[in-house]
Amino acid sequence: MKCVLVLTYFDPGKGQMLSFYYLAKGLTRLGHEVKIYYSSKQKTRTFFFNEGRPFFSEGIPSMIFKIGRTPFSFSPKLFKRLLQTNFDVIHVWEYATLNSIMALLVGFLKRKPCFVTTPLYLPLWNRKWRQIVSIVCRLLAPLINIVISKLMCESRVAFRTHIVLGFPKTKLCVIPNSINTEEFKPALDGSFRDKIGLDEDSKVVLMVSKLYEVKGISCLLKAWRIVTASYPNLKAILVILGNGNKYYENLADRLELTKVVFLKKFIPHDEMPILYSTADVFILPSNYEQSPNVLLEAASCGVPIVATKVGGIVDIVKDGETGLLVNLESPEELAIALSKLLRNEELRSRIGLLAREFVLRTREHLKVAEEVEEVYNKFLRETKKFGE
Repeated sequence: MKCVLVLTYFDPGKGQMLSFYYLAKGLTRLGHEVKIYYSSKQKTRTFFFNEGRPFFSEGIPSMIFKIGRTPFSFSPKLFKRLLQTNFDVIHVWEYATLNSIMALLVGFLKRKPCFVTTPLYLPLWNRKWRQIVSIVCRLLAPLINIVISKLMCESRVAFRTHIVLGFPKTKLCVIPNSINTEEFKPALDGSFRDKIGLDEDSKVVLMVSKLYEVKGISCLLKAWRIVTASYPNLKAILVILGNGNKYYENLADRLELTKVVFLKKFIPHDEMPILYSTADVFILPSNYEQSPNVLLEAASCGVPIVATKVGGIVDIVKDGETGLLVNLESPEELAIALSKLLRNEELRSRIGLLAREFVLRTREHLKVAEEVEEVYNKFLRETKKFGE
């Protein structure tokens, strides 16, 4: 099967685009031919190999601009490139972008099955964006319903959102984002403890995130003050990896927090499992999340998680099993959950093992690729019958 994946941008080591990178690796391992097209400032081509089987990504020169922090792009050259490409299925990331719509129209014109993956759910954290996105999605829904074969939602809340937006259930399914569990697994390397000056007895609470308020950083720092004040003899440190607003470093100073480290330097993707394995607890206190890869990465490394009950998080963190869930904007609940794990090694170990088992069972990239392959094949068979 010849598969074309289309994205707004592509970086195998960052953000939601990891979903398509792992999907490409999984489909390639299953014996399919995969090409990834994405928007770029200049033409680029990169070859990847998965167990000796190649797939490549190609950056198509595009007009790239941002509205707020959200990137948008448009490329007439992508339309031409897709018309020239021989493929059996086309699969795009999101549908509310110019390039995505263009790619879906090419697939429709060629009478090929068209698929979309989306993590989107409403309401968004920003009221203005919520209104804009809701209006755009509702306007696009009739067109997208005609063009696509299936809309693959990355979480149950995304599935419910798209029913509200006007997509029929028959067009929707839930296929989650995935992870390479061979790359992300428990590591014994203790080099990161040395880099941040920790002894082996200190417990580490880790957060990996851009430093935006929607990520709940202020709430976390207030919770950490409660933990350190309640248990002054607890040898533990909060490590926050990410770039963004320096406000939070200043807030930590104002709260007189001494057991906090902000790491801003770039850490290569292949070294992240070592960092995760350094942690005793991983925390994500966000006010809005779609299907965060960092939770899959931490869980795959056997790290127990504390997170908020929001978005796709609840599909990954099963309260009391793969982690502990707390309500939004509640420093007290965060502090209780953190203290519970930090002071109970047996509980941390049990939850960490269950988290790893959950990822192996449900989110391993080859298994998810097989789910996607099954959906592809169903519509390819129907297309073949229609052609006959």
